[in-house]
Amino acid sequence: MKSYRSNALATLFHPLFDMPEQGNAQDAQTVQRPALDVLDHDHCYELFFDMPGAIKENIDVSWHEGVLTVEAKRKPSDHGSNAKLLRCERSPNRYHRRLEFVDEVHVDAIEANYTDGTLHLIVPKRVEPVSQPQRIVIQ
Repeated sequence: MKSYRSNALATLFHPLFDMPEQGNAQDAQTVQRPALDVLDHDHCYELFFDMPGAIKENIDVSWHEGVLTVEAKRKPSDHGSNAKLLRCERSPNRYHRRLEFVDEVHVDAIEANYTDGTLHLIVPKRVEPVSQPQRIVIQ
């Protein structure tokens, strides 16, 4: 399953990988990958997904085996029943993006907020406690 990691340069410089989408050609016409900005802080990743037209209640963010999946449905366009549609450029009607995290994260502490067409996620990194040197007593 991890064959998408074939680019050694990407694995060297990025702890976060964009996974290829799986589906058929018809899905590609109706599904859009939302634009994404990722910030790497010491304690967390901060992600910004552009998903204009999505309805907050129709956004699904899930985590499974190190993969973050973001899916959303856009609200349908309502042009009225008397109008004949001459041109439609505001498709597709779904957003979908999957990201694999190489670093361990605190899944239970992921925060999500959707405002003005942007989904904002804060994904806390799991920081292992640095072990302090300890003196072992010989008995």
